[in-house]
Amino acid sequence: MSNPSKAGAPPAGASGDPGAPPGAAPRPWGVWATLGLGLVIATAFVAAQIFVGIIFSVVATATGHEQVLMDAKKLQASGLFLALTTCGAAPAGIGLTCLFARLRRGISIAEYLALKCVPAKELFRWCVALLALAVLSDGLSWWLGRPIVPEVIVAEYRTAWFPPLLWFAVVVLAPLNEEIFFRGFIFAGISRSPMGGWGATLLTATAWSAVHFQYDWYGVANIFVVGLLLGYARMKTNSIAPTILMHALMNLMTTFQVATLIRLVGDAK
Repeated sequence: MSNPSKAGAPPAGASGDPGAPPGAAPRPWGVWATLGLGLVIATAFVAAQIFVGIIFSVVATATGHEQVLMDAKKLQASGLFLALTTCGAAPAGIGLTCLFARLRRGISIAEYLALKCVPAKELFRWCVALLALAVLSDGLSWWLGRPIVPEVIVAEYRTAWFPPLLWFAVVVLAPLNEEIFFRGFIFAGISRSPMGGWGATLLTATAWSAVHFQYDWYGVANIFVVGLLLGYARMKTNSIAPTILMHALMNLMTTFQVATLIRLVGDAK
């Protein structure tokens, strides 16, 4: 007999769905296999970024833009560099995540990663929750005297060279890649462990915020809080459709804010 599922974790079943018959098999990878495979995926993603970065460096040198390469801060804040590395590495991350999910026999990729449709009304409610959190975050930033839009994001947009590519990378590819990996693959394995759904929510929020090291502590803390909301949405709906949409909406709002800010500053000059 299997142990009762933890709070927030789906009962035992082939897909991990709440309605799956008890004792059905197979389940997602266990917690240690999930973390190990997750490390492989993360390593492959970073390797793809490095590969694209090398190409970027070669092209920048050949076109006489070596100064960008000499200043690490400029390179990290380069919107063009961010867009290119995201476009180059996201397919690798998504592809490898789907591959490892597929290797777990008897469960489809869609079931494993919780790629399921959610009613439009429910999607709308979660988006409203995300918007409410964004308003609270911006209000707190204003009250603390901090910029609404982090300076690093402003720098990235100013150096995007071709803004539509940056918009595509930030609003489409980044949410897809990160949600499929964190709230899809990692969440599935952790939620089946003794940590349950709440533990998976906390762990994925922590890991997700940690990879955004380009921000200061305040920015990382904001991302962590958003990660908790995304994990809660994943746990309540058993789907990453809301989290992908919420993540994309958050990035869209931020990108729109910085684009508007830069235009207003430009007009003021």
